[in-house]
Amino acid sequence: ARPFTSYSRPIPGPAAVIDGGITQLVALFSGARRDVVVAGALRTDAERLAVAALSSRLGWPVLPDIGSGLRNDRHTLHDAPIVPLIDLLLAARPLVGLLAPDVVLQVGGRIVGKRLLSLAASARAHIVIEPHGERCDPMHSVTHRVQGAAVALLCALHTRLGQSRLPPNPLLSLCSASRALEKAIERDLANDTLLSELWTCRYICETLSKPTGGAQSILFSSNSGPIRHIDTYCARAPVVHCNRGASGIDGIIHTALGVTAASAGARCTLVIGDLAALHDLSALALVSQQELPLTLVVLNNAGGGIFRSLPVAQYTEVFSPYFDTPHPHRFGLVCEGFGLPYTFATTREGFAAAYDAAQAQKTPSVIEVCAGAAEHIGLAKRLSAIAAEVGAALAL
Repeated sequence: ARPFTSYSRPIPGPAAVIDGGITQLVALFSGARRDVVVAGALRTDAERLAVAALSSRLGWPVLPDIGSGLRNDRHTLHDAPIVPLIDLLLAARPLVGLLAPDVVLQVGGRIVGKRLLSLAASARAHIVIEPHGERCDPMHSVTHRVQGAAVALLCALHTRLGQSRLPPNPLLSLCSASRALEKAIERDLANDTLLSELWTCRYICETLSKPTGGAQSILFSSNSGPIRHIDTYCARAPVVHCNRGASGIDGIIHTALGVTAASAGARCTLVIGDLAALHDLSALALVSQQELPLTLVVLNNAGGGIFRSLPVAQYTEVFSPYFDTPHPHRFGLVCEGFGLPYTFATTREGFAAAYDAAQAQKTPSVIEVCAGAAEHIGLAKRLSAIAAEVGAALAL
């Protein structure tokens, strides 16, 4: 019996790449017709450009995790076949079975969305290229793992492919589906005046993705709801920093402060949920002592709102208080105690004004948005229904 996963020897650099595990990968590509590139966490612009260039050469769509940095024109090639709203498209269950990729080439580390992980796991061959030896494989689906410098490996693949022609890829229609879905989301949200968590995340990402507003700006996302809102609903986004792991609720504000301090004057926005903010409340004392351009946006849904979207929500006798952990707290008085500028936003216009003003400052500030978890669930279901309609029109 052979091992399920094939491991190549670690490839140290460009000189060793061409004679490394590239031949086997190229053989997998030839004959495959329904293939995708999954972009995980990418650390440099060089990696992002290499992924975009190879996907253009292959004619494969790129399914970008929010940690990839491939949802912004400044970090990719303009003609790269990017599918930014893939997570929301995959929320339509029938579409998952229709996609059925032959080969998934994953470049980069951990993936946020379970639906994207499940799609990769459904492929005949799941190839992972990473610079480190950490064997993260939550779905136990990786068939080939190549360890080495991503840019060198992708350039070597590009060279080895030469002028060879690959068959047309029907999954490229996902690109137009993602564009159609983004327009449908814009129309839907334009007909609503609710200041929701979803709208707040989209406004922040749009602002930071503009060349004028976001050239010197970065985004740090907390876990749980915020990172999933941005991954699922934001077609455009700057490079997103985040902590992923078993203790993802702890130390978020401290980490964002460190990222801001290390970013050479770049303005940082932290999007954080209320429970994560409460877990790291003492960090506000340190934030107030710094002259750093950090804006904290606290999405307060009075508890663990994300659990309302999970099956446990139907068990009302234990759901509250054991899972949603409700609380009555707001953050205005604690910000006042630490001497931090604070705004409580109740409307879209109020949030936009407060956030735009914060972007012009060089010192920390806090904006709190109170959004009902039940309202978010209703909005999410509405947008999932729209995604199902867009997916049903796909010719795969």
